[in-house]
Amino acid sequence: MFTKNTSLIIPTKNRSDQIKELINKLFFLKLEFSEIIIVDSSNINHSEKNKEQCQKYNLSYYHTKASTSYQRNFGLTKIKLNNFVM
Repeated sequence: MFTKNTSLIIPTKNRSDQIKELINKLFFLKLEFSEIIIVDSSNINHSEKNKEQCQKYNLSYYHTKASTSYQRNFGLTKIKLNNFVM
């Protein structure tokens, strides 16, 4: 499947419940991305919840300033060499 050579970047802000749901669905569907990077600009309450979820599933987690474009570009700097990025 193409996802084994794909990095997934997820920019988010104040959506800890939706991130938890997304992560659970990705694992339920057995989508095996080579890496999943969460780039978060949430306030402290959501940020802590997101960080805990990422640690639970061994995902990369970064907290940055609020800007979807900045978060996406920041995520691009953190990926390993892959054929595809989503």
